[in-house]
Amino acid sequence: MTQTPPPEPAKRLLYVATRWPWPVSTGRQRMIDQSLRFAAEGGWKIVLLYAGRREAAASTCPLPDLEHHLLPMPRLPEAAVNLAVSGGRPLQDAFFGSRTAHDTVSRTIDDFDPDTIVVDMLRMAQFVEKLPRKPRGRLVLDMDDVLSLRYARMRETGTGNVLGAFGERLPKAVRIAADVVPKALLGIEERRMRVREREAPKGFDATMVVSPLEADHLRARIGRPISAHPPAVDEMPFRTRDYGKGLRVVFLGGDSYGPNAESLFEIDRVARILTESAPGLPIVFEAAGAVTRDLGLRHVRRLGFMPNLASLFTEDAVLLAPVRSGTGVKTKVLDAMAHSVPVLTTSLGIEGLAAVSESEIVVRDRVEDLASALIRFAGHETHRLASVARGGWGYAARLHLRHDVRRCFLSEIGGTPA
Repeated sequence: MTQTPPPEPAKRLLYVATRWPWPVSTGRQRMIDQSLRFAAEGGWKIVLLYAGRREAAASTCPLPDLEHHLLPMPRLPEAAVNLAVSGGRPLQDAFFGSRTAHDTVSRTIDDFDPDTIVVDMLRMAQFVEKLPRKPRGRLVLDMDDVLSLRYARMRETGTGNVLGAFGERLPKAVRIAADVVPKALLGIEERRMRVREREAPKGFDATMVVSPLEADHLRARIGRPISAHPPAVDEMPFRTRDYGKGLRVVFLGGDSYGPNAESLFEIDRVARILTESAPGLPIVFEAAGAVTRDLGLRHVRRLGFMPNLASLFTEDAVLLAPVRSGTGVKTKVLDAMAHSVPVLTTSLGIEGLAAVSESEIVVRDRVEDLASALIRFAGHETHRLASVARGGWGYAARLHLRHDVRRCFLSEIGGTPA
């Protein structure tokens, strides 16, 4: 009698993250959530280690079998020591590398014995690089963005902050210093980050970034294989646009994230221009996303958190995303494209995407130009919106479908592509 062989044990994944990803409110949280879900769907047993000031609420985790532990960030005295002995490392390394966190990573690797370790962003690579011995499993570095490019752009334009989205978790003295000397900090961090982006991938079996464009750039710059792990969207049928009764201009993003709040102020300015220059035009402005404070918006109706994007992206919707700061691929832009909603954004809003301006997305940088575009779209150019909607939907379907992104990710971490 032939016996059925026992099933192979589940592969083990250790994910070392810059933050707790739930509830998802930023693009990086979405990418961490996406990676963990892909691994869970692939049958992996997962341990999540996440940097933070305090334990996260376990009830927010949507993956019932996920084991997780805090990597406490260093307090100011320890961070100061880290800076003093950094040896030219990026400033971010100093603000994440506590002794307790290093011990937790090392102990978890010994106990869990992972088949693969995924490190979230360069600032967390130190936890693998400084181990007493190299783990037996596959090492994957998910760099997120090519940050040296971001810092160069912020330094040139005078926008943004070197601390980025994680600045709110740092000591107040550090946040004040970063505001006082932004250009100096950006210049230092840009130079140091370029070195890290060249050297760190040598210690990993695979390196990923979010943007396919930046993957090509980094691959050419450092001469090593770099793959793209972009945001994934669900496959959806194209939905015909109907702007016969007017435009519903929408935005997606909670106000607790600084760049989203900036965009909401910009949208209110656009709406004010339309109210003054084209009164009676059939355009309404609405914004979805968690409301944590009163921004004093006079022309934008705030809808609060909406779990179902279909109710936001209706057939008369246009996404307006006047992005002025922040880094990486803007997931709100891709979500709108997947829902066949035309997107009007800024040059920063299309950053990291290979979408073609005017045929797959509309790009305008000045507030006045954003307003003018909406006036034309609400008037005699509604047909252009339908064309852009079709182009954007096609772009998302070519490069960002969940099945394709999931297959590539599982291949990179050493799993079986689905």
